[in-house]
Amino acid sequence: MTLKRASEALNMAKHHYSSDLLYVLNHSTQSRETKAKANK
Repeated sequence: MTLKRASEALNMAKHHYSSDLLYVLNHSTQSRETKAKANK
């Protein structure tokens, strides 16, 4: 595995990880807002 391929794989992994993290953050924020509305 060349260095270029390794860095490409790392970038793809970072991209997937960051989008997953954003999804989880958005999801937890939405569910928190929904719970807050339900409590009112």
